[in-house]
Amino acid sequence: MVPVENGEHWTWFLRCLQSAGVLLSSTVIVSDRMKEVIIVMEVMICYETSSLINACTVVCPDAPHRFCMRHIIANINTSLGRRLASSEEAVVFKLARSDSQETFSRLMEKMRALNPDVAAYLLDIPIKHWVTFAFPRPTYDNVTSNLSESANQWLGNELRSSDAVMLHFRYMHHLLKDINERR
Repeated sequence: MVPVENGEHWTWFLRCLQSAGVLLSSTVIVSDRMKEVIIVMEVMICYETSSLINACTVVCPDAPHRFCMRHIIANINTSLGRRLASSEEAVVFKLARSDSQETFSRLMEKMRALNPDVAAYLLDIPIKHWVTFAFPRPTYDNVTSNLSESANQWLGNELRSSDAVMLHFRYMHHLLKDINERR
């Protein structure tokens, strides 16, 4: 639909959603927090400007922004130059699902004992963007963008580069084929 992901195109896309009535007051933005999403709206951890976050602050400034924990873990792995141990990853997910400051503090101490570098990395991210108790809306235990990742996998790469009409046609064809196979 757009030639490149940048601020202008994100703003256009979000305004299209807004004019179609899709961006509601209950909208929550969940991003992958990859290299372009490392600026945080009010805390200047400005490694690189995020076109998505900038567009969101213009078009839907009241929508809270949550970071996907799978992508944060991938960023930690890249930063450390190795994969987190399963025990470390489990604590990261427990931290993200903390339902109180006390639980978060207790788990953060556990993470500091397991891996101080991971604890420091996580504490550089404002908790309101990744910890359940600090997020302003209910999260229903969702701390990842798995639903959208599943949709992307289901639709396939060929659909990502299609024009809008062909995209809709292929989506409907894929959906009908999937329904027919389940009968």
